[in-house]
Amino acid sequence: MSTTYCGIAKERKELLAQLHEQLLLLAQGPEVIDIDVVLYRIDDLTDQLSDLDDAKYQIQDQGQEEDTDAEEEFYSGEQPADDDEGETVECVNCMMQEQRCIHRCEVDECRVCTARWLFESLDVNFREHPQTIEAQEDEPLLGRPGQVVQKETDYIFYNLFTGSATVAQFGIWILVILVWSGILSHNLIFFSAHPLLNSSALLLQVQASLILQPTVTPQQKLRGTRIHYALQTISVAAFIIAFIIIEINKGDHPHFDSPHGVLGLVTYILIILQALGGVIQYFLPVQVLGSIDRGKRFYKYHRVSGYMLLLVELATVAAATRTDFNLAVLSISLWSVLVAIVVLIAGVGGRIKKATAPKPTPDIKHIRQNAELYSKNSLDRNYPSHADHPFQIQQLSDETRRLDHDLKAPRSRIKQLEKSIAQLARQDDQTDAREQELANLRSEAQRLKDESLAMATRRSACTDQIHKLALSLPNLSSTKTPVGHNARLIEYINFDPQSPPNCAVRPDPTRSHVAIGTSLGLLDFTSSATTTGWGWYFLLNEGALLEQALIQYSLSVARKHGWKPVSPPSIVYSYVAEACGFQPRDQHNEQQIWSIVQSDKDRSKPPRSLAATAEIPLAAMYAGRDFDAVDLPVKLVGPSRCYRAEAGSRGVDTKGLYRVHEFTKVEMFAWADNLPTGSSSSAAASVTSDDLFNELLSIQIEILSTLGLPCRVLEMPTADLGASASRKRDIEALFPSRLRAASSTSPGDSLLESAWGEVTSASICTDYQSRRLGTRVRGGSIKESRFPHTVNGTAMAVPRVLAAILENGWDEKRGVVVIPEVLRNYMGGMEVIGS
Repeated sequence: MSTTYCGIAKERKELLAQLHEQLLLLAQGPEVIDIDVVLYRIDDLTDQLSDLDDAKYQIQDQGQEEDTDAEEEFYSGEQPADDDEGETVECVNCMMQEQRCIHRCEVDECRVCTARWLFESLDVNFREHPQTIEAQEDEPLLGRPGQVVQKETDYIFYNLFTGSATVAQFGIWILVILVWSGILSHNLIFFSAHPLLNSSALLLQVQASLILQPTVTPQQKLRGTRIHYALQTISVAAFIIAFIIIEINKGDHPHFDSPHGVLGLVTYILIILQALGGVIQYFLPVQVLGSIDRGKRFYKYHRVSGYMLLLVELATVAAATRTDFNLAVLSISLWSVLVAIVVLIAGVGGRIKKATAPKPTPDIKHIRQNAELYSKNSLDRNYPSHADHPFQIQQLSDETRRLDHDLKAPRSRIKQLEKSIAQLARQDDQTDAREQELANLRSEAQRLKDESLAMATRRSACTDQIHKLALSLPNLSSTKTPVGHNARLIEYINFDPQSPPNCAVRPDPTRSHVAIGTSLGLLDFTSSATTTGWGWYFLLNEGALLEQALIQYSLSVARKHGWKPVSPPSIVYSYVAEACGFQPRDQHNEQQIWSIVQSDKDRSKPPRSLAATAEIPLAAMYAGRDFDAVDLPVKLVGPSRCYRAEAGSRGVDTKGLYRVHEFTKVEMFAWADNLPTGSSSSAAASVTSDDLFNELLSIQIEILSTLGLPCRVLEMPTADLGASASRKRDIEALFPSRLRAASSTSPGDSLLESAWGEVTSASICTDYQSRRLGTRVRGGSIKESRFPHTVNGTAMAVPRVLAAILENGWDEKRGVVVIPEVLRNYMGGMEVIGS
C-alpha cells in the first residue's frame, strides 16, 4: 500500500475500477458467472477500500499531512485520470524545478505544496463538484452524522429504514395517505393537484433528509449528497407547480385570507431560500461565499434551517385541515394529521446526532521523534508512571510499520488468486480437476485473508494504544518553568519583606477569617455542616455583599482590558473536563471531580460532571469548531460556581474558606494563534499566548494590588503544574492565621513562608486543550490549519480573597474589617464591616 496521498488516490481509483467490473459481472446473473466468486471478490475489494481509508490516518501519524482540510476535500472527490501528464513546476518552498506526474509517484517534493499542486492538476470534472461537506463532520449541534451511522457494507438506501427512520416513514406515509385518500375519494378538479403535489414534495423532502443523516465516510457522503440533491430538486419543482396551481385556481378570489394561506406563502418562500442556500454552499462556495471553508461553515446552518423548514411545512399541513375546502369536502381530521406529524418528528429527530466528544489529535509524530524529552518531562512533572509511555509509542509505531509491510505480500497474493479464481470460474468445462483447483485456490485465498485480518486487527489495536498513551502524557513544560519542586519568587505586591506588617511578625490564632467572620455574622459553618457537610458554608449579611462586590470589581477590571463577559454553565460533559486536563481521579485514585448520576432516560447520553472551574466550559465553547485567524485573539471572562471533590486532611492551612467544595470564581480564558516562529502576520494575529499570559498577570496584579492585599508572585515548578499547563504563575496572599511557630534555624523565613496562600493562578496550555477539543485556526499568513494556544487565569477566587480581606483588613482595636476602597461603591458606600 502506498504511503502518500497521491499513491493512495491511484490505488483507490484502480480498486474502484475493479469493483465496477465485478458489479457488471454480477449484473449478468448466475447463468453466466459464478455468483460466489464475484461476491467474494466484491467483499475483498470493499475491505481493501476500507484499508485505504485507514491508511489516510496512518499517513497523518507519520507527519505527511500538512493540511487536514485539503486532504478531506480530496478524499471526497473524484480522482484524476492516469494518463494526465504533469509539467515542470517550481516548489514554493525549495524553489527547485522538477518534472512530476499528476500523482506525484516518482518525485518527492516538499509536503507543504502537495495538496495545492495536486488540486491544480485535477481534471475539470473534479472542479465542477467542489466538495464542501467534510469527510468526517466535526460541526457542533446538528452538523454531525446521524445518531444511526451507516455501515461500510450497507447500501445507502438502507438509511431510509435504519434506527428511528422506520417511525419517520410511518408518520410521513400516514400523512400522505390521509391527503391522497381524501382527494382521490372525490371527483378530481384542477385544484386537486395542489395538495397531491405538496404532499408528494414533502414525502421526497423527508426521504432526502433520512438518506443523508447516517452517512459518515467520504464515499457515503458524496453518494448521499447527490441523492439528496436529486430528491430535493424534484421536491422543489413539485412545490413550485403546486404554488402556480393555487394561484391560477384562486383567480379573482381573495389571496392569503386564512392562516393556511399565509403560512403557505411563507413556506414557499422559505423553500426557495433553502434550495438556493444548498446550491450555493455546495456548488458555488468560492464564487458566492468566497471560499470552500465558508461553504463548509454555511452547511451547518443550512442543515439546521432544513429541520426548521420541515416544522414550518408540517404546521402548514395542519393549518390546511381548517380551510373551507377541507371542512366542506375532504373532511380530513386535524387530530389524525397531528398524530402523523408527531410520529414523523419523533422519527426524524430521533436520528439527529447527540453531543459526542470531539476527536482528539495528539502530536504523535513529535512524541515518537522526541521520546527522551517526553519521558524526562513526565518525571519532572511528577508523572513517574508515564515515563515509559513515549518509548512504548515508539515500539508500537515500529510494530505498526512492520505490519503495514507484512500486509503487502498476502494482499498481493490474494489479488493474484482472485484473478485465477475468476478465470477458472468463466471456463465452461465442469471437470473435477477444475473444481478441485478452484477449491484449492479459494482455500489459500481464505487462509491469506484470515492472516491479513489478524494483522490488520493487531495494527488497529496498536494504533488505538498509541493514541491512548499519547493522550495520557502531560504537556511539555516551558523553558521558563523551574524544574523540580521549588517555585521561583518573581516579585512582591503591597509587601516589603524587610519591614513586614505587624500581623506577619508573630502568630495570632485569633486573627483568623473564621473567627472574624463568625463574630461579625458573615460566615456560618455550623448550619452548612447540617445541610451539606464539611467544605460548604453560608455567607451572611455583608459577607454575601462582599462576594458580589468582588465579582463585579474583577469583571470591571477585566472588561476594561477588553475581555468579554460570559456566564458559562456549571455542568459539563465529563469528556470535556478530561480534555481540559481535569481527571475524575488523581494519581492516588482520589476523587477530584463530582460526577452526576444519569437518570434512566439519559443513559444513552454522555456522562456529565460539575465543572471544577469556568475554564472547562469556556474552553469547550469552540470545541470542534474553527477560528478565522483574523478573529484572534478571543478573550473571555466569566463568573461561575465551581465544584471540587478535593481530598485532603483538615488543618490550619485548609480551615474555613481556604479549601471548600463549592465556591464562586471569576475566570479568564483566551485563545491565541499558533503561528510558526518567523512567519509574517497581521498586527491582530501577532498576539501570542505569551502576550496574553502577561496580560492575565497584569490584570491579576492590578486587582490584588488595588484591594490592598500583601502578595507575592511565584513562577511555579514542574512538579506543581497540572497536566495541561506548560507554564504557570501563582499569586499568593498573606494569611496571618496561617503563621506557624518559627524554627530555630531560620526563624524569619520559616515564619513568613507558612503565611502565604494561593489566591490566583495563570497558565499557558499551548495546544494541549485545543488538540483534545478539536479547535482549529484557519487562514492568516499561512494556509495550513493549526491548533490555537489557550491561556487561562483566575480573575477572582472569591472565598480565598474574601478570607484574605477579613484577615488583613481586621482592625482589632475597633473590632471591624476595613473594606478596600475599590469595593465600597459595590457595597452601597460601606467603609467597614462591624460596629
